[in-house]
Amino acid sequence: MIILYISCLHPVDTDEYSLMHFLGDGTLFKCEIYGEVQVNSHLSGLPDLTLSFANPSILDDVRFHPCVQYRPWESHQILSFVPPDGQFRLMSYRVRKLKSIPLYLKPQLTSDAGTCRLSLLVGMRNDPGKIVDSIDVQFQLPPCISTADLSSNCGTVNILSNKTFSWSIGRIPKDKTPSLSKNAATALSTPPCSSHHPH
Repeated sequence: MIILYISCLHPVDTDEYSLMHFLGDGTLFKCEIYGEVQVNSHLSGLPDLTLSFANPSILDDVRFHPCVQYRPWESHQILSFVPPDGQFRLMSYRVRKLKSIPLYLKPQLTSDAGTCRLSLLVGMRNDPGKIVDSIDVQFQLPPCISTADLSSNCGTVNILSNKTFSWSIGRIPKDKTPSLSKNAATALSTPPCSSHHPH
C-alpha cells in the first residue's frame, strides 16, 4: 500500500488536504479530501454574505462556524452568514469516494540475481485548477528486500520504521517528473520479488 498526502491552497482561502491510498501496481484504492474555508473579514456593519458551491452534494462531515445560518444550507446548500471581525474558520468538510484525481503514481519493482530495482514516479495527470502546495508519499518495502538506499531527483527521502519510507516532494517542478529509484539487496530467506508493471 502506498499513501499519498497532498496539500492544496486555493486563492479563495480554502485549504485542502488529500489522503490517497494506492495499491502496489499504482491503482487508486481510496481517496479522501479534508478541507476548510478560512475567512478574514474587515467589513463595516452587519453584512449578510452568501457562499455557494459548484457541487455541494459531495461534501460530508460538514461543520460550521456559529455565524452560519443553518436553514439556507439545509434547504439549498448555500452558506449564509454574518461574519465577525478578523480571521476565522467558516466551515470544514470532507469529500470521499473520488474516482478521478489529477495525479498519477507509477511504481515498479523488478528482481534479478539477488538484486531488486525499485522505481517510483509521481506526476500531474492534468491541471487540477488549484495550486498543489506539497506532496508527501509513504510506502513500505516488500519483505523480499533486506536493505535499500533510496534516492530521488526531487525532495527528500527519510526512513520512518520497519522498512517504511517517507518521500517529501513539495511542489512538483515544471521541468522534471519527480522520481525515486535504487538498486536493493534481497533477503535470502524470502521468496523472490515479483515484477509490477504500472498501468
